[in-house]
Amino acid sequence: MELKSNKIKDFKEMVHKGMIECFERDGYLEPILFVLLNENTLVISIPNDFLSSQQGKQILASKIKEFCLLPDVLAIAMVIEAYGLKMDNDDELTKEVIDGKKRVSETDGKQDIIMMIVSTPEKDETKIYGVNLTEKKIINDFGESDNFKGIFSGFFNWKRN
Repeated sequence: MELKSNKIKDFKEMVHKGMIECFERDGYLEPILFVLLNENTLVISIPNDFLSSQQGKQILASKIKEFCLLPDVLAIAMVIEAYGLKMDNDDELTKEVIDGKKRVSETDGKQDIIMMIVSTPEKDETKIYGVNLTEKKIINDFGESDNFKGIFSGFFNWKRN
């Protein structure tokens, strides 16, 4: 069990380091899916078509969940660029975004972010940074969260108690 835990820890560190290095070098991130298996790691480029529509995102999330059904999959990680928005749980904008009536990209307070989502049978973790795309710089570290909810979370929920 400790070997598996160490493999997952090393995997998360490798993905995180690569995400930061690629962004600071290139000023953008290609959307990538990493699949940690018992014996190796798969690196899969995510076509932008899957991220440009809600239907594409649903299909991608479904395919990722199918990967997680395989017995030798230990973890899934995804790195993407997105827009972030600080929201108040009680305001109208938050309700519109959650209900899908408004996209974060359509809001005035949006911020460019890069994020790493790691899903394991035990939990999901998300690391988010605010970025300046023009200067290729990280400007905010929003920290790590294990309560991120969204279409790209809970890939192993079927395995959790």
